[in-house]
Amino acid sequence: MSIGIYKLSFNGTDKVYIGQSIDIDSRFKNHIYSLSTNRSPYKLQQAYVLHGKPILSTVHICSISELNFLEIKSISEYNSVKNGFNTVYGGSSVVGKDNPGATNTIEDYYNVLVQLGTPGISWKQISDSTGVSEYIVSHISALESHKWMEEAFPEEYAKLRHIHGTSGRNNAFMQGIRYPKIVSPTGELFEVLCPTHFAKEHNLLQPKLHEVLVGNRGIHKGWHLEGYIPKYYPSIKDPNGYIHYIKKGDAVSFAANNNINLTSLRNVLSRKQKTYNGWKLAE
Repeated sequence: MSIGIYKLSFNGTDKVYIGQSIDIDSRFKNHIYSLSTNRSPYKLQQAYVLHGKPILSTVHICSISELNFLEIKSISEYNSVKNGFNTVYGGSSVVGKDNPGATNTIEDYYNVLVQLGTPGISWKQISDSTGVSEYIVSHISALESHKWMEEAFPEEYAKLRHIHGTSGRNNAFMQGIRYPKIVSPTGELFEVLCPTHFAKEHNLLQPKLHEVLVGNRGIHKGWHLEGYIPKYYPSIKDPNGYIHYIKKGDAVSFAANNNINLTSLRNVLSRKQKTYNGWKLAE
C-alpha cells in the first residue's frame, strides 16, 4: 500500500490527471471502475472516451500529512486544471490561499461529515445544504476519498467509519433509507443499517431479510418486524396423535427438531401428500 501523489496519463495526449491517495494501487482500480461505468468527473471521463484506459505512475511517496500540499504543488507543476483533466486545484478541494480554484470550505466538509452521521438525510440533501457535490458526498460516505478528513475531524470521521461498517454505498443509513426495527427469535429489537452486513452477522439470507424489512415476507428464520402476527400452516398430527401448530417460516426447524424429511413435511402441509411416516393433517 503506497501513500502519495499519482498521475494518470493517456496515449495520444500530453495532458494528465493528478490525484492523492493513501493506497495508490487501490485508488487506480477505483478509477478504472468509475471510468468503465461512466461515473468519473466530466473531464476525466472525456479523456477515457477519447484516449482509452489511463496509465498510472507515482509522482511522490509521502506521509498522509503531506498529501494536500504535494497534490496542490503537483497539479500546479503539471498545470492539470487549465491544461489537463483535473477540475480543482487539489488539497481535497478545500478553499484556501494555496487553492484558489476550489469552491468548498473546510466548514463545508465538516458539515458533510456531521450530516452523514445523522439518520435519514440523503446524499442529495447533504449536497444541497453544504454545496459539496453529491458525487463527492457519496465517495466520502463510502470512505473512498478525502481521507484528510480523518486527521482534521477524528471524532466525526470515526463515527462515519463505525456507521459505514463493511457495507459501502449499500448502507441504507448513508442513503437516507430507514428500515423498520426487526425482532430476533429471542425477542430482542434491532435496527438494520445495512441488510447485507446484518445478514452476514446474524447468519441470515440477505434477500429474504430484505423482504422482511420491506414487508414482502412475514418472517425469516424467526426474525420479523415489530407488530408481526405470525401465520400458521394447517395443524398437523404426529404418529402419537398429538396436534402441532407450525408457524410459517418455521417448517425447516420443525422438520429438523422432529427428524422429518422437509420436502415430505411440506407436501403434507400443502396437501400434496396425505401422510408421511404417520404424520398427517389434523382434520
